[in-house]
Amino acid sequence: MGLTLTRVAQWTTTSSSSDKLESSPLNESLLKEILDFVEKLGSKHPEEAEHVFEEPLQWKTALVASDFQAGYDIRDSAVQSHEKDSEGQPLLQLSPPSVYVSSFSQLSKLLHLADDRKLQEVQTCLEENRDPMVKILGWSFISKLNRTDSPPEVLSLRDTSEEEHSAMELDVKVKLLILLQNIDKQILHKLLGEITEQVKLDPTVVKKEVELLKQSCTEGEKRLLKSLRYTSDYEFSNGCRAPLWRQALGEICHLVVEPCDGETLYITCSSAGVFLNAGFKQEGDESHYERKSDFYEDLATLLKSRSPHFAENINKQSWDRGLGLCAVPHQ
Repeated sequence: MGLTLTRVAQWTTTSSSSDKLESSPLNESLLKEILDFVEKLGSKHPEEAEHVFEEPLQWKTALVASDFQAGYDIRDSAVQSHEKDSEGQPLLQLSPPSVYVSSFSQLSKLLHLADDRKLQEVQTCLEENRDPMVKILGWSFISKLNRTDSPPEVLSLRDTSEEEHSAMELDVKVKLLILLQNIDKQILHKLLGEITEQVKLDPTVVKKEVELLKQSCTEGEKRLLKSLRYTSDYEFSNGCRAPLWRQALGEICHLVVEPCDGETLYITCSSAGVFLNAGFKQEGDESHYERKSDFYEDLATLLKSRSPHFAENINKQSWDRGLGLCAVPHQ
């Protein structure tokens, strides 16, 4: 649930400056996949489902005390689960409108009680817990793993700073991490396959042109550009770098180009051609995807139109031989 939220989910910022998941087919598919994982985890991996989170997931729920049944203490509008952690704290607490959930087992039970509102509960939970992996496994565990080159399954108790955990507890934690990483990959693969069926994207020629242009960003009079970079370092298995929801719109990647003789250019490469966008600098600036120019058949043609230095100095003969370019027929 880490990669899927940062590289797949389509987010928007509301007037109150809070991040919300867009209402889109891609996000709906994502929510259904996460819901399916949570509901099935208890039957497939009961030990991992019972693991107590390092910090509870907290969000404003639509559920009220009357929605809860056996297994919970209900006092007026407040609810506490009978299941408790090692310190005697309930694994689920409802203090309307907020709910606090400390295990996948309790999360699954809550979603079951939500019935036809369960997708909305998953959505609100994700919106109010933008980095659930840290809350579930703990920052020290995640950061320690990120500092090592070893896969999670070979971590030993000695390798972590969490000495208070027994070897058995750590083993469950590592298994849960692997499950979460695997579900991330599965969701990514499935949604990518759905988009590939819907939209024909060919990033190969775009990538080739970008790599050749990068070679021209050298020092001296012969350079064609000051710099050229992708806005995302992550490349999907289909070769695209645009977020999945932008790939569904035909976009392949986004670039930031600094000419030798002008202002920085923010460029979108898509299946329909290449165009200037409104200033998209990095993933997350979703309000800046808007097209701000005509379509061009390839990146070089756009740059020629915007940079006299580039147009004058490009070696057209060797360039044309080296590139098929991302030529796309236009109306």
